[in-house]
Amino acid sequence: MSVKKLNTLVNLLSDPDVVVYREIFAQLLEQGREAIPVLEKEWSENSDAQVRERIENIIQQIHINEVRQGLQEWLSQPEDEKILIEGAYWIARQSYPNLDFPELLNTVNTISTEIWIALADEDLPPLNKLNIFNKIFYHSFSFTSTTDLANPTYCFINRVLESKCGNGVSLGLLYLHIAQQVGLAIEGICTPGAALLSYFDSNGETLCYINPYNKGACLHKNLLTNYFKQHGITLREEYFSICSKTLMVLRLLDYTIHTFEQENNHTQAEAFRLLRSCFGNTESFLLIDKDEDQV
Repeated sequence: MSVKKLNTLVNLLSDPDVVVYREIFAQLLEQGREAIPVLEKEWSENSDAQVRERIENIIQQIHINEVRQGLQEWLSQPEDEKILIEGAYWIARQSYPNLDFPELLNTVNTISTEIWIALADEDLPPLNKLNIFNKIFYHSFSFTSTTDLANPTYCFINRVLESKCGNGVSLGLLYLHIAQQVGLAIEGICTPGAALLSYFDSNGETLCYINPYNKGACLHKNLLTNYFKQHGITLREEYFSICSKTLMVLRLLDYTIHTFEQENNHTQAEAFRLLRSCFGNTESFLLIDKDEDQV
């Protein structure tokens, strides 16, 4: 649609007729991001409170539609073709509309490249590789864990990369993405209440479990079993099963919703629930609240 036609539609937003407004709203939504510059210009020049509110609602809905479409397209990809960090990107885009994925990916790839070079010696024992990974990730790049677990800021992957600080779920997702990029046999697992990873040997057997929240600490299954008992959780074998990329992103989304609820920010919590609906009734297994550094 031409700018002239967009301007004509935007000028009609002052019409008091609700039926007319709904029609204009629908037409502008169809234009998507193309309509935003015209809408923003009108918002800055128009002093009518109702028109400005209508413009804000349209821009917000265009943004929500764009993020939902992007997330749905990511979900529709085969699991082995999904880029894990891209799923986290779409969650962050809900709060950061101008976030650029190629720029974000380039930042992550810089970290991956440095670790990949350090792990170039293929004869290194698996646990030595893990120690090198942790040293670069937590010390060279200074990633750390927030103690402010109810702060939504630390759920967004761009903010984790900028601040070098994340909660267990966001930090775990970034850790996993980079570990897989550099060839480590690491997967997420479905542990309730904690974002843990599993490190496998060449035979597909678990060498140890990793807690990214606690500087990549190695844990063994008996410790996790005791953790379940202490918290009254019925032990289920699926809690040790591999967590798909889809499920890893869903866990991040569920935790994001949880943090907004903790802040009593119900408007934002509801906005992220709209994204959550893209996953249907899938369970994330993020069942309990706890401090990740307890395990």
